[in-house]
Amino acid sequence: MPQSLTFPMTDVTAAAAFLLGPVTAMGSPIYNLMAAARITPNDPNAMPVGDWLASVDLDPGIANVIANFPETLQTDASFINTAACAAWARVSGRPYSVISDGDTLLARRGAAYQRAPALI
Repeated sequence: MPQSLTFPMTDVTAAAAFLLGPVTAMGSPIYNLMAAARITPNDPNAMPVGDWLASVDLDPGIANVIANFPETLQTDASFINTAACAAWARVSGRPYSVISDGDTLLARRGAAYQRAPALI
């Protein structure tokens, strides 16, 4: 994986908990489950971005953007998740931050991941 990769990630089991309600009814609430925390994989084999780009098969346009603007690997979007935090408190006794715990999510994804060449 490229060095400095940073992204938000949410636990799919937390997302599923919100789907138990009437999500298709008129006036149903919409929840943004993305947390403010960013996940940065701590991979001892992470490669400098240029080396990673040379070793993976990416669409040339995407590879060009990453090569010229490596900061695109670090998402900086912010999310308004006030409604999701309040709803999470109603369905779980755990803190909202557990749905985006980097170590837990990356371990789960690594165990089940299909190893797309662009992401290893």
